[in-house]
Amino acid sequence: MAESWEISIKNTAQKLADALQDAATLTVKTEYVEAAAAGGGQATPIALTTEIHLDADSLNSVPVTRVEGVGLQVNQDLYQIHASNVQAATEYRLRILTALLDAVQSQLR
Repeated sequence: MAESWEISIKNTAQKLADALQDAATLTVKTEYVEAAAAGGGQATPIALTTEIHLDADSLNSVPVTRVEGVGLQVNQDLYQIHASNVQAATEYRLRILTALLDAVQSQLR
């Protein structure tokens, strides 16, 4: 019986380690493509990317436009959609990690 319990704990610990490895980096990429490019040409996708590491370090890639007399500008509508996607992904990761932790704790009781 004790051997079975030990195997169960080891399996659960491995599952937790695997899940943490998978969740160590959260990458959210939001791409936008114009429905129709001017002159019938190929539309160039615009992509915003956010990478969040488990230790809270993050890397953001946000395209900007240089506006004469103003400087660099971010398309606020596109940025808000991306920010919403990042928030949803972050909340989802938190729910998954919480559920996994609850499962491990129940195995240890």
